[in-house]
Amino acid sequence: MTSLINILLIMTHTLPQLPYAEDALAPRMSKETIEYHHGKHQRTYVDNLNKLIAGTPYENMSLEEIIVRAVGPIFNNAAQDWNHTFFFFTLSPTPKSMPSGPLAEAIENGELERGIALCGSGEGMTMTLNKHQGIRAGLAWEPEIASLIRRHNNANIIVFPARFITNDEAVAMLDAYFAAQFEGGRHEHRIEKMAIPCGAAGDAAK
Repeated sequence: MTSLINILLIMTHTLPQLPYAEDALAPRMSKETIEYHHGKHQRTYVDNLNKLIAGTPYENMSLEEIIVRAVGPIFNNAAQDWNHTFFFFTLSPTPKSMPSGPLAEAIENGELERGIALCGSGEGMTMTLNKHQGIRAGLAWEPEIASLIRRHNNANIIVFPARFITNDEAVAMLDAYFAAQFEGGRHEHRIEKMAIPCGAAGDAAK
């Protein structure tokens, strides 16, 4: 099976084939939702991107390179393509019990920059993820919160309370989260304190 990382780094921009059937996530996510957001929405972003980059310096760049370098419509379509691929490839029809280890480790070793996690309330997943030294997981239930966990806390994982949000709400929060940038400034000290191992926190506060 093609890995998520390889999908995101390919130079030829095509709609990626999902690693599961379109109805495999039901009832949490219906076949119609997959067809709409993957088969129509993401396909439109891919098609638009290929038209926009034809004959430009972006034509031979990977999706991530385009996102880093481009502005305007090229950036918008590339980022939306990336967002959708990342979202769909982090889902699985096979139930997992707190699958925080592989995700946290992939971020800690630099394999991934950010991640998405979800469980019933989101609380247990957030607590479990934050046990990892390099992880700053934030629980979000609306777009403003999704933006704030990145802007103020530099969250590298967004966690969803799957039982209490709709598919459209999740997509809106993903858009807000991936569009946000860490603001630094007065928030830097808090991030530095988060990086201190628990046993050393008392000494650092002195």
